Amino acid sequence: WGLEGTFTYTPSRLEGGGSHDQINVYTGRLDALYHFLPGAKVVPYAALGGGIISLGSDSTPDESHDDQDLVVDYGGGVKFFFNPDWALRFDVRHILDFNVRDKHKSQDFYNNLSVMAGVTWQIGGK
Repeated sequence: WGLEGTFTYTPSRLEGGGSHDQINVYTGRLDALYHFLPGAKVVPYAALGGGIISLGSDSTPDESHDDQDLVVDYGGGVKFFFNPDWALRFDVRHILDFNVRDKHKSQDFYNNLSVMAGVTWQIGGK
Protein backbone atom coordinates (compact mmCIF):
# COMPACT_ATOMS: atom_id res chain seq x y z
CA TRP A 1 0.00 0.00 0.00
CA GLY A 2 1.06 3.57 -0.57
CA LEU A 3 -0.29 7.05 0.10
CA GLU A 4 0.09 9.87 -2.40
CA GLY A 5 -0.59 13.58 -2.01
CA THR A 6 -1.00 15.82 -5.06
CA PHE A 7 -1.21 19.62 -5.31
CA THR A 8 -1.41 21.49 -8.63
CA TYR A 9 -1.74 25.12 -9.65
CA THR A 10 -2.82 26.03 -13.18
CA PRO A 11 -3.07 29.65 -14.30
CA SER A 12 -5.37 30.09 -17.29
CA ARG A 13 -7.00 32.90 -19.19
CA LEU A 14 -10.70 33.22 -20.01
CA GLU A 15 -11.24 35.16 -23.22
CA GLY A 16 -14.47 36.13 -24.93
CA GLY A 17 -17.10 38.82 -24.83
CA GLY A 18 -14.49 41.53 -24.38
CA SER A 19 -13.18 40.21 -21.06
CA HIS A 20 -9.72 38.89 -20.30
CA ASP A 21 -10.00 37.25 -16.89
CA GLN A 22 -7.21 35.33 -15.21
CA ILE A 23 -8.63 32.10 -13.73
CA ASN A 24 -6.46 30.32 -11.15
CA VAL A 25 -7.11 26.60 -10.70
CA TYR A 26 -5.89 24.86 -7.51
CA THR A 27 -6.30 21.12 -6.98
CA GLY A 28 -5.43 19.05 -3.92
CA ARG A 29 -5.92 15.27 -3.66
CA LEU A 30 -4.99 12.40 -1.37
CA ASP A 31 -4.93 8.94 -2.96
CA ALA A 32 -4.33 5.40 -1.73
CA LEU A 33 -2.32 3.12 -4.06
CA TYR A 34 -2.37 -0.66 -3.96
CA HIS A 35 0.70 -2.25 -5.59
CA PHE A 36 0.05 -5.72 -7.05
CA LEU A 37 3.67 -6.98 -7.35
CA PRO A 38 5.65 -4.84 -4.87
CA GLY A 39 8.92 -6.78 -5.15
CA ALA A 40 9.11 -6.78 -8.96
CA LYS A 41 10.84 -4.38 -11.36
CA VAL A 42 7.50 -3.74 -13.11
CA VAL A 43 4.75 -2.93 -10.59
CA PRO A 44 1.13 -2.41 -11.65
CA TYR A 45 -1.07 -0.53 -9.19
CA ALA A 46 -4.63 0.67 -8.57
CA ALA A 47 -5.46 4.10 -7.13
CA LEU A 48 -8.46 5.57 -5.32
CA GLY A 49 -8.81 8.94 -3.64
CA GLY A 50 -10.36 12.36 -3.48
CA GLY A 51 -9.88 16.02 -2.74
CA ILE A 52 -10.98 19.48 -3.85
CA ILE A 53 -10.64 21.75 -6.86
CA SER A 54 -10.89 25.52 -6.54
CA LEU A 55 -11.25 28.02 -9.37
CA GLY A 56 -10.87 31.71 -8.68
CA SER A 57 -10.48 34.96 -10.58
CA ASP A 58 -8.24 37.78 -9.39
CA SER A 59 -9.73 40.24 -11.87
CA THR A 60 -13.49 39.68 -11.39
CA PRO A 61 -14.82 41.49 -8.30
CA ASP A 62 -18.25 39.80 -8.32
CA GLU A 63 -16.66 36.34 -7.92
CA SER A 64 -18.71 34.98 -10.85
CA HIS A 65 -15.82 32.68 -11.78
CA ASP A 66 -15.14 31.42 -8.22
CA ASP A 67 -15.98 27.76 -7.61
CA GLN A 68 -14.96 25.03 -5.15
CA ASP A 69 -15.88 21.40 -5.88
CA LEU A 70 -15.23 17.96 -4.44
CA VAL A 71 -13.35 15.48 -6.63
CA VAL A 72 -13.16 11.69 -6.49
CA ASP A 73 -10.67 9.79 -8.61
CA TYR A 74 -9.85 6.18 -9.45
CA GLY A 75 -7.54 4.51 -11.91
CA GLY A 76 -4.28 2.70 -12.18
CA GLY A 77 -0.89 2.56 -13.71
CA VAL A 78 2.46 0.90 -13.80
CA LYS A 79 5.88 1.71 -12.32
CA PHE A 80 9.15 0.60 -13.94
CA PHE A 81 11.84 0.55 -11.23
CA PHE A 82 15.42 1.24 -12.26
CA ASN A 83 16.64 1.03 -8.63
CA PRO A 84 14.85 0.24 -5.32
CA ASP A 85 13.61 3.83 -4.73
CA TRP A 86 13.21 5.37 -8.20
CA ALA A 87 10.82 4.42 -10.99
CA LEU A 88 9.37 5.65 -14.26
CA ARG A 89 5.61 5.90 -13.87
CA PHE A 90 2.63 5.88 -16.23
CA ASP A 91 -0.85 6.55 -14.84
CA VAL A 92 -4.49 6.96 -15.99
CA ARG A 93 -7.20 8.37 -13.69
CA HIS A 94 -10.92 9.01 -14.08
CA ILE A 95 -11.68 12.17 -12.06
CA LEU A 96 -15.26 13.01 -11.11
CA ASP A 97 -15.82 16.69 -10.24
CA PHE A 98 -18.97 17.07 -8.09
CA ASN A 99 -20.55 20.53 -8.11
CA VAL A 100 -21.07 21.82 -4.58
CA ARG A 101 -21.93 25.53 -4.57
CA ASP A 102 -21.97 26.50 -8.25
CA LYS A 103 -23.88 29.67 -9.02
CA HIS A 104 -24.29 28.75 -12.69
CA LYS A 105 -24.55 24.94 -12.40
CA SER A 106 -25.38 23.20 -15.68
CA GLN A 107 -24.93 19.65 -14.35
CA ASP A 108 -24.21 17.85 -11.06
CA PHE A 109 -20.81 16.43 -11.96
CA TYR A 110 -18.18 16.44 -14.69
CA ASN A 111 -16.06 13.56 -16.01
CA ASN A 112 -12.36 14.17 -16.55
CA LEU A 113 -9.58 11.88 -17.73
CA SER A 114 -6.01 12.40 -16.55
CA VAL A 115 -3.06 10.67 -18.25
CA MET A 116 0.32 11.21 -16.59
CA ALA A 117 3.92 10.13 -16.97
CA GLY A 118 6.78 10.94 -14.67
CA VAL A 119 9.41 9.84 -12.20
CA THR A 120 8.55 8.51 -8.73
CA TRP A 121 10.76 8.61 -5.66
CA GLN A 122 9.44 6.33 -2.92
CA ILE A 123 10.30 6.90 0.72
CA GLY A 124 9.62 4.77 3.79
CA GLY A 125 9.01 1.03 4.13
CA LYS A 126 10.24 -1.79 1.97
